[in-house]
Amino acid sequence: TSHGEKVGVLSSKAEGKEVSEIKTKNLKITPSFQKELTCLQLLDTLSNEKDHGPPNCYIKMDKNNLLGVMAFDNEGGFGLSTNLNSGLCWGAVPSIVNSKTNKITLPHLSKEVAEKILKSTNEEIERIFKDLLTKKQINSLQSRFAVLKSAIANTSKNQKDFLLLNDQWTQNTVSKELSKKFGNTYLVHYCKFLGIIK
Repeated sequence: TSHGEKVGVLSSKAEGKEVSEIKTKNLKITPSFQKELTCLQLLDTLSNEKDHGPPNCYIKMDKNNLLGVMAFDNEGGFGLSTNLNSGLCWGAVPSIVNSKTNKITLPHLSKEVAEKILKSTNEEIERIFKDLLTKKQINSLQSRFAVLKSAIANTSKNQKDFLLLNDQWTQNTVSKELSKKFGNTYLVHYCKFLGIIK
């Protein structure tokens, strides 16, 4: 390239539409869109990926229905920061962990993804990532896992409807998150960017 030689992995194009290409009016937010953005926000927190704002995701759609997201531009992940307070999208989206209450600030999480996180061990994380990350990166990842595991366990203990199965995400859960009582979550951030809400 004009910036010199680049080494990386070539993958197929992300599924969906670039946000700037979406001209459809009356976009409808589906529960699957909410679930996928919630999972992305959780996984970005784990991987310390700060750059998954709307321009770095393609939107999966069917007519005017927003169905999900496909994130790309992942080279910023797995840094050494263990401080989750800086949030995501370069500070535009606050942390999903309230450090004072040790609770998750999102209204719901995917039960399937949350349970996988809760069952993950330091040994398993090290085994999976030993050929991909440095020892310092692995230690930082393990620290972020520990913070999230504690907050997920604490929130689910006190909020019975916090973890949802795939068929439990509904228009009610979408409305609940869009009420903005939970701050600028990925769902709120993306809907603002798409002009669905102000």
